[in-house]
Amino acid sequence: MSETKHPAARVRRPVLNRNAPDYLLLMVVAFGVTVVGTRAFLQITGFPQLGNETFHIAHALWGGLLLLIGGWLMLMFANRWIFRLAAVAAGAGVGLFIDEVGKFITQTTDYFFPLAAPIIYAAFLITVFVYLVVRRPRAQDARAAMYTILEDLQEVLDRDLNDDEREALLDRLSQVIADSQRDDLRHLAEMLRSFIESDTVPIRTRATTPWDRLLEWLHKVEVRWLPRGRYRMLIVAAVAVTSIGSLIAIAALAALIFDPQGRAELISLLIEAPQVTGDASLLSYLTMIILEAIGALLMGIAAVLYVRGNDLLGSRIASLALVVSLTLTNVLGFYFDQFAMIATVLFQLGLLLAIVRYQQRFALATA
Repeated sequence: MSETKHPAARVRRPVLNRNAPDYLLLMVVAFGVTVVGTRAFLQITGFPQLGNETFHIAHALWGGLLLLIGGWLMLMFANRWIFRLAAVAAGAGVGLFIDEVGKFITQTTDYFFPLAAPIIYAAFLITVFVYLVVRRPRAQDARAAMYTILEDLQEVLDRDLNDDEREALLDRLSQVIADSQRDDLRHLAEMLRSFIESDTVPIRTRATTPWDRLLEWLHKVEVRWLPRGRYRMLIVAAVAVTSIGSLIAIAALAALIFDPQGRAELISLLIEAPQVTGDASLLSYLTMIILEAIGALLMGIAAVLYVRGNDLLGSRIASLALVVSLTLTNVLGFYFDQFAMIATVLFQLGLLLAIVRYQQRFALATA
């Protein structure tokens, strides 16, 4: 009498796509470029409208169309380059759609409503946060590793497997064979390893791409023109200017507050400002000033630490100040200054990336 085999339990646990960080980064860049580009284009051209006396084809509709196209692409095709294209379409679609959020949150469909800019910026920050979470390295179990391996086999199907990719694929297969508790996964991995090791798999000679040449050129420029001393001097100057500029603005505001006549003029100015409409908005404005003061103080401390030669602690404090500004202060700033804050955000983001690069390049974390 034969033994009855019980069906295996189905596994439904989701598996993170190994290329998800690349796709999300493309989406983030497309999102930001689309919003800034759309606002700049409309400002330069005088806010033209596509339509007639009856219809107005808002760019939110084009955003919805791009989102639909991105969904179609991911559902219909399996190629990696399709997913990259879909990520760009999704980012641009979200950018075009959310740019008109002011119309969706007001009874008067006010495109220029002050709260729209903070909502757009917050949505962008959330997208960046998701990207940062996903890009963190994490251990894979044998099942997740096999998902990655099977996706990597697309390179074999497209005759695009090079030596480096082949070695990485063999390493992952060997890891599954060594670690898996499932006989079926080990057996599959062993067969795939034998196949990849065989002479039947075509191996493409890795050619230098224009992107590789650009990165190599940028690296040479960085090494030649930004040695540690000069790089450090530029960062110290940027950190100091950021701190001094904020402190001067705060000092001027404090002088107005403590001067009776200036205080009256300031209150009158705030009351007349369309963004300050009550106690809540006034509290938000004061909160923004306090956050700016904290950021300026932290940047000042970082500048002093840099001057005294403590680059590691200075970099950490400056990075903290910039993160606070990018995630908290600027959300409020976009409400009061609308999209004039874009230049500030770009400068702060560029400085933060420069500091991170300085830490990585000169191994400050192990100093």
